[in-house]
Amino acid sequence: MDEIKNDEVVEELEQETPEEELTADTDWEAEAKKARGIAQRALTKLKKLGEKPKEEVKAPAPVKKESNPSELNETQLDYLDLKGVSSQEEIDVIQKVMQRTGLTVRQALQDDYVVSRLETLKKDREVKDAMPSSTKRGGSTMDSVEAALARFDSTGKLPDDFALKSKVVNAISERDSVNKPAWHA
Repeated sequence: MDEIKNDEVVEELEQETPEEELTADTDWEAEAKKARGIAQRALTKLKKLGEKPKEEVKAPAPVKKESNPSELNETQLDYLDLKGVSSQEEIDVIQKVMQRTGLTVRQALQDDYVVSRLETLKKDREVKDAMPSSTKRGGSTMDSVEAALARFDSTGKLPDDFALKSKVVNAISERDSVNKPAWHA
């Protein structure tokens, strides 16, 4: 069987090399290079015939992420970031509108409800960012008993922290105690 394959290769090579009439003007160096190339191809084909065919290694198919219509893809998030929508609250608003109405990101950004909601969120964030944080130089911290007591007096609501809540309740009871002498104020 190998002999049949070898004969086929030789026949192919003979077909590849047309017999030209060689004249005195023939470039012999070019003819020599051509002959070497043909011989090299023939050797390569013969070697391949003698070897067992290698199994082709197939690259694994790329795993496609099933895009969930409720989640924005990276391109949409980049577009929103480009338009100045970067906080998670704003993205959630746009995402909910897209889910409910079936609009695209561009259409959702032009929707009146989304525009007004984004402006409201932006104003709230600006107000929150404008409030100075408590520092050691600023006097009392926000978690101090005095600040919590003043907050309780104005709103009537006790703090969530149990330790601070206990301190505020004790301060209120001391302040309103009738057993305490007036000169201890």
